[in-house]
Amino acid sequence: MTPTPSRPSVIAFGSFQLDPATGSLEKHGVRLRLAPQPARILTILVQRAGDVITREELREQVWGSDTFVDFEHGLNAAINKLRQVLSDSAEKPRFIETLPGRGYRFVAAVQLGLKEPNPEAFAVPPAQRPRGISRPVVLACGMSTLALLGATAWVKMRGGPVPLRPVPTKFTVSAPEGFAFQPATARQAFAISPDGSRLAFTALGDDGQYRLWIRKLADLEPREVPSARGLSTVFWSPGGDALYFGADRSLRRITAEPGASYQIITDLPRRVPPNGTWLAPDRILLSYRPMTVIVPSGGGRAIPVKETYLWPQALPDNKHLLYLVYDNRIGRFRLRVGRFGEPGNAKGILETDSRVTWVASTETPGASFLLYVRAGSLLAQPFDVQGLRLTGEAVALAGNMHVFQPAAAADFSVSENGVMVYQPLLNRSRIACLDRSGRELQQVGPADLSTMYVRASPDGRKVAASVYNPEKSSTEIWVYDTQSKVNRVVVPGPGILDKPVWSPDSTRLLYGRALGSGPKLYIKGLAEQDREESLPSAEFQLPTEWSRDGRFVLFQSQNVIDGNVGIIDLQTRKLTWILESPAHETSPVFSPDGKWIAFVSNDSGRLEAYAQAFRPGETPRLYGERVRISTYGAQLIRWRGDGKELCYLGMDGFVYSVPIAMVPKVKLGTPAPLFHVSVASRAVLPSAFGFDVSTDGSRFLLPVVREPLNSHLVVIQGWESFLRRH
Repeated sequence: MTPTPSRPSVIAFGSFQLDPATGSLEKHGVRLRLAPQPARILTILVQRAGDVITREELREQVWGSDTFVDFEHGLNAAINKLRQVLSDSAEKPRFIETLPGRGYRFVAAVQLGLKEPNPEAFAVPPAQRPRGISRPVVLACGMSTLALLGATAWVKMRGGPVPLRPVPTKFTVSAPEGFAFQPATARQAFAISPDGSRLAFTALGDDGQYRLWIRKLADLEPREVPSARGLSTVFWSPGGDALYFGADRSLRRITAEPGASYQIITDLPRRVPPNGTWLAPDRILLSYRPMTVIVPSGGGRAIPVKETYLWPQALPDNKHLLYLVYDNRIGRFRLRVGRFGEPGNAKGILETDSRVTWVASTETPGASFLLYVRAGSLLAQPFDVQGLRLTGEAVALAGNMHVFQPAAAADFSVSENGVMVYQPLLNRSRIACLDRSGRELQQVGPADLSTMYVRASPDGRKVAASVYNPEKSSTEIWVYDTQSKVNRVVVPGPGILDKPVWSPDSTRLLYGRALGSGPKLYIKGLAEQDREESLPSAEFQLPTEWSRDGRFVLFQSQNVIDGNVGIIDLQTRKLTWILESPAHETSPVFSPDGKWIAFVSNDSGRLEAYAQAFRPGETPRLYGERVRISTYGAQLIRWRGDGKELCYLGMDGFVYSVPIAMVPKVKLGTPAPLFHVSVASRAVLPSAFGFDVSTDGSRFLLPVVREPLNSHLVVIQGWESFLRRH
């Protein structure tokens, strides 16, 4: 038998092909001129696509550690030459991204291939070549043995093709320009298609709305789906022919074709649950803690189900479901498996901080894994789907993962043929003091945090912030003393501790704590021995303000839709709803004299800022006419300490100033933009952004993100091969 000639590998990206053995670079088959040093640098970057390569690493591998040449100039010149050859840009990188102070990263998708062979050496006799298979497919099959993955039961029933396992590759996907990826709350922020060829993702825009994008992994650029603007969650149909997404309390379906319009599948009384699983080809189970329904996949009325299945997933036997339940004793979720409608017979599998996804192995027939996040690490654990039991230890695939503990949401997705996508949490924000033009005056406290909400104490000495701790999968409340420069955790986890509000005397904090359910209100002093005090509760409570006389605290009941405003009298412990209507009302704050309350409402069809007179008493209430403050939308409002100005965050990301006089009657000035808050600063965590303003209005306190540092998703094709590297 004649031995098969060996063929060297090439690495393809975009329209380019790189031979790592020789450094030869071609575009559309035409060889490009590239000097040895730039070629070596490109080879190193491409072979480790998605990883940050430090300048020191490049020095050692390209120049040698004992070199005495002008390394800095040589490296900069080589990178510039590469960008010229690749028609790339440092400002908008398609291939090579610069990370100041760290190094470089290759951000495009790469694919391992083979050099085009000599036709005579690899000729296949016509009688031996399979009919209907093109020459490129024959060559691809000869390149490597491709394992097949059993698809889900409903894909099998549809007779669809079983996706092929891709060559192991790792790269990153950046958010579109002007947008940012935000970690998920009770939603699924992105999803890889079942065949691993397309990535659907949501990205936060400057207007505070999510947009839907689809990127074919073989392409460099995603395309937006305009008809899905304002969506929350997204997931694929089992066959990958359609996307389902939630928007405006309805589940909608859209095909993946450009310009497609959506179909409303069903209307729901509350926001759409974050994920759906197919119980049959025509039935979707949508489940979240307040609501579980079965929905016809082609459209129709949602049928309520009495049991709750959090993050359900149907297993291939079409009989069992994986789902989560919260265990108060351990402060964590438990994964259970059981038959639909028989929760009493379900059995526990493991403890987890996040949702759990089952996926079949693409390398070992009959094997499978459970994917989940615990203690900030994305884990893969072997699972026997026939015996419904774990068969090995969990292995970490990635670290610094975000989990929204109350909903068990986590940012990862996996296809049937071994493509995994996850979003690492970037500790990239800091608290800064800005002047009225947005110029940074000083940093307040430590850098490299994950925070989006800050409040200054009335005495001007301390700053409280909600800071995420990935190792605990919780948000903690930190207090920074601006005089002693001491930073400490005042309210630790577990759970999500958010929206700290200072007491009038700056000695206590009001905050929300969410642990396995919606947030409730608590008060705690700053001393270690101070105990946490609970307040009268409702289903969902996030604090916003404490009156200057110390008597009342304000809170909102939702962040996204159906929000109402409540007030608690700390003297009588009585809870009263002062804004309760079909409109979404949020972000209430007291005027310094306590006679007015400003808030945000979409009563006009768009979120705008208003003010209305407040009357205390046994049953506190608002009265009189609402005064509109904003003109083109508002998200968050603050009332300056001297009462002379209202400041709000507009829908365009600008902080606006509105002069206000209260005597003899309310008189408002024209809103004027002060400075812009980047969308990256507002997307660090999945919670509402919060800033503060000094009493005289000269300084603003807010979280900012170090630029340039773009949020990104990590894509791993052939993720099981990376298990062996850990």
